[in-house]
Amino acid sequence: MRRAAHARSRRPSPAPLPGFALGLALVVGGPPANAQEANLTPAATQPAKGRITLKSQYRWTRYIGNERDVSEHRIDHRLQFGVSRTVVAQLTVPTIARVDLLDGGSDDDDNGLGDARFTMKWRFWQADPGGLDTTRASVFGGVELPTGTGDLSSHSVDPYMGAVFMIVRGRHGVSQSLSYQFNTGTDRDNIGPGTNADDVLELGTAYLFRLSPARWGPDSHGAWYLAGESELFYETNGDTEWLLSPGVLYEGMRWAGELGVRLPVVQRVDNRPETDWGWYAGLRVLF
Repeated sequence: MRRAAHARSRRPSPAPLPGFALGLALVVGGPPANAQEANLTPAATQPAKGRITLKSQYRWTRYIGNERDVSEHRIDHRLQFGVSRTVVAQLTVPTIARVDLLDGGSDDDDNGLGDARFTMKWRFWQADPGGLDTTRASVFGGVELPTGTGDLSSHSVDPYMGAVFMIVRGRHGVSQSLSYQFNTGTDRDNIGPGTNADDVLELGTAYLFRLSPARWGPDSHGAWYLAGESELFYETNGDTEWLLSPGVLYEGMRWAGELGVRLPVVQRVDNRPETDWGWYAGLRVLF
């Protein structure tokens, strides 16, 4: 329901929907799997042909501004399928529970599905100089579909495209991504960058340092990484937001776990609530 109709008295937050609870269970207690990518930044990696990777990432984010104080619980369920050695198909379906506290003590609660995203990614270049070192580049494109529940949807079909470059040398890894989403709808009452009627440009940067082991050997079965990530969003209405996200990552042979926080550094936002802060936890599994 839009703000114009917010006249309800305050009530308890919505009970988690079944899919939301299932996704949270996957995050905190799923089976092992493999993954080779940063926590938040798109990567030029993908499952082998015929293999499936599932990632469930929980995010809690607080947004403040424009007479709103929003707490959002979100789990993005991402399924990847290796179509060929260089091509992957990806489906991402969010589940969301949101409490929107308004001026005057009333609130507007929503929970359900968010808009699904279907993506195709092509790794067009790869060079492996030796050992675990690699350099890779991919392009991707897709569409965000209006599958969300009520106000959790943009109510529009929104195409997007982008590219990502990744380099790993020794204990250091860097990923750089750039994407642009063409928003075709007229909705101007959502939260978060790129969720309203204006197009959004996103620049993502990730740096990973392998804490342990210092050197890979025959007995190495997993690795701990320190992650530092940057998310820069520019919307065509002029809103700009830059977030920094320190975190940790553990990668096993068939699974990976991640944990971190998201903190705003620069904000020039007039048309939606600003990101106050947030945190995330995720699990990636290779089948």
